[in-house]
Amino acid sequence: MTTIRNFLLYLVCVAFAGCATNVRFAGDELPSGKITGEEQCQVPQHWKALALQGVDTRSLEAATIVQVEIPPEWVGDTLGWFVEGEEDRTMEQYPRQTWQAIVIDQRGKKRFFPAVMKNPLTSRVLSVLIPGAVIPAGETVTVYVPSGAYTKLLTTTGEMLRLPSGKDCLGLVNEDFVRSFPSPAQVLPAGDSLIAALRADFPKSSRQRDGVVYSHSLLGLNKQVIGDLRQVTQGERIAQRGLQINPLNLVGTGIGVGITMVMTASDHYVGPFGERQYSVSEMQAALGRYLKAYNASKERLEIALAIPIESNATIRLDFSGRKSGWEIGALVAPQVSVLWEALDQLKERFLSRTKEKGALPMKEVVQSGLLLPSSPPQP
Repeated sequence: MTTIRNFLLYLVCVAFAGCATNVRFAGDELPSGKITGEEQCQVPQHWKALALQGVDTRSLEAATIVQVEIPPEWVGDTLGWFVEGEEDRTMEQYPRQTWQAIVIDQRGKKRFFPAVMKNPLTSRVLSVLIPGAVIPAGETVTVYVPSGAYTKLLTTTGEMLRLPSGKDCLGLVNEDFVRSFPSPAQVLPAGDSLIAALRADFPKSSRQRDGVVYSHSLLGLNKQVIGDLRQVTQGERIAQRGLQINPLNLVGTGIGVGITMVMTASDHYVGPFGERQYSVSEMQAALGRYLKAYNASKERLEIALAIPIESNATIRLDFSGRKSGWEIGALVAPQVSVLWEALDQLKERFLSRTKEKGALPMKEVVQSGLLLPSSPPQP
């Protein structure tokens, strides 16, 4: 009996160890209402990938921003998810545009603010929005950006640190962590044009049951996206309810109980995160949205510079089966870097020419869409 008990305890340990490596992305999904609440570090509702948390753009008058440059691999966390259309029953792709950033001011106060990036190919920065300018422009802060599902932590130096599983995955961000992984950035003023753009892109505000205000993207303002609820995974059920022990009828073994275990190695999560598994066609659809905007920006600059219009940029990647967004991000990183460099060169030439002619001031250039910020301005 002791041997059997030890064996069962071993199975329990194995089960928990397996889930711990991928708690948030197991299979066997249930509707989110089955587990109440949404703890910090749990996979958030899908629609939050297209909403500014804690910001009411209708009343937003003043703000400051912090800009964090992304590594090209971060593209893997922007690819989004697919929602069934209302009429033709086809699957429509929706990107991730927002994240939640951790900002620590000079007094050591840690707060969360939304970070937004509409297209990682045309702008390589996440803009962290600080409403009300509660942190003044000119101050140096520490900023980290967790990935969409709180599995990685982006620093201003371009590092992507792995976050531990569990409900307190961000608890490690303390004074010792900041000293070990510094991530400084300067707070910048948010001009009227930026606030107006945010108000146009995220026009609809709502207050949720927990009292938090969200401003929703135009892309997410349809019932298919809002109704596409987060799914609670088997791993989360185990973490919250404990491992289930069920009776088994195993003839001749003498073992009277068995343990319900979940094998997570081949399970896939379907949310808008870098952990989502994409087929080649899904990857092409997700990147196609970004490439269309990239090529439009490139062509506008070429026309403004009166130079020959080059052929449309593409991203080529062939693989079999399915790969996660992070795997795809790593594979396309060299091509993304080339696209950034090409667009930067056009922007620099355009800016240089406008300065020589004394034509459009910077504000008007940005508003016209001819010059989109690629990298954070140097302090």
